Amino acid sequence: MQGIKRTFYRLGGSALVVATSAQTAMAQQKPDVPNPVGADNLGNVLFNVVNALLLFAGAVAVLFLIIGGFRYVVSTGNETQVAGAKNTILYAVLGLIIIFIAFVLVTLVQSYLGVNAKYTVSD
Repeated sequence: MQGIKRTFYRLGGSALVVATSAQTAMAQQKPDVPNPVGADNLGNVLFNVVNALLLFAGAVAVLFLIIGGFRYVVSTGNETQVAGAKNTILYAVLGLIIIFIAFVLVTLVQSYLGVNAKYTVSD
């Protein structure tokens, strides 16, 4: 039993030495990794996050608009299915309107705060 404990202690100690020397070696080299976010400050990061969320919400609203249209077409005159399809379409359109208003408000707040990110794709 003592031999097993001693072996684990030796392995742990050598793993610690390897980890610290690897950390020292990594600290001396700076990897040339591109910035995946594409932003230099917090304002631009938030700008990118808000735009991604608005894009996702718009895609979901359009998807529900398509689902509502499909439900309306296949309702075959059943009043409850027609009412459900109309509600789906109505709420999808309201969602798109709210997303557009949110986009405009976010753009106004960003311009007021001076966030200098633009709606362009950079290389």
